[in-house]
Amino acid sequence: NEAIKNVDAKLELKVGNNEYNKIVSMLNAAADEINLKGGSKINITTAGKLIISAGNFQLDASGNIKATGGTIGGWSIDETSIYNDVKIGKSTYRGYIQSQLDDGVDSWAFSTQKDDGNGFYGTAGITYNGNVFCQKLEVYDLTYGNDKVIPAQWKQTISQTGTCQNNQNFDVNSIYLEKGYWTLQLRAWFSSNGSGIRGVGLTTGSNNFEQGNDRFTMVPGCSFTGIAQSIIYSVNIVVSTPTIYNLTLFQNSGSSLSCGGYIRAFRLK
Repeated sequence: NEAIKNVDAKLELKVGNNEYNKIVSMLNAAADEINLKGGSKINITTAGKLIISAGNFQLDASGNIKATGGTIGGWSIDETSIYNDVKIGKSTYRGYIQSQLDDGVDSWAFSTQKDDGNGFYGTAGITYNGNVFCQKLEVYDLTYGNDKVIPAQWKQTISQTGTCQNNQNFDVNSIYLEKGYWTLQLRAWFSSNGSGIRGVGLTTGSNNFEQGNDRFTMVPGCSFTGIAQSIIYSVNIVVSTPTIYNLTLFQNSGSSLSCGGYIRAFRLK
């Protein structure tokens, strides 16, 4: 049969010189296909080195592995990335590490992604040149150069609204602060009224709103009717024991005013 004559197959057991010109025993097998099958297991044991060279997988003499696809520890592999998908409720999230540099050093090296039904989009990432982007940031430890690590924390309350009566304090929002040094940004707004003054301050249950208190800022009433009035006030405080602080508003326009506000807090140490 002419087809059989063109097929090369060889199984050889011999003693000879290896690539280092050392005399060793050898088992050589050559064929178009070699299949190994073990009923319970196949053992490959060597005191030396295992080398595999194939089109889709390589293991070199130094132990380096190269693969164009597969799964390791639940992580999927393709030609340019390693990724893992996690299903939470009805949403699918992905952790992604990529080697491809489509945008040079501005390409992301690591990202988290979410499937919106039309494909995955990034929710956070770190680029090869060290830039970070994210939808939400919570910082717990900060360093600057070789300076000591500073524990840090960022908080923001949900915006609340209400009614501030004439010439009365009104606690529109509150925040719980742990012991530490804090920088706070107080944001408040009032409905339009051209009379009186507006004030915003940080108080506890035992504090009263008083003009001149170093925890308050007093802002003149807008001189134009129909203009909404907004106040942004920053203050630094030292919290010796965990305390609930109120965002307290004040106005004396002569009428009740709709109002609202929130608190942003950043712990420095």
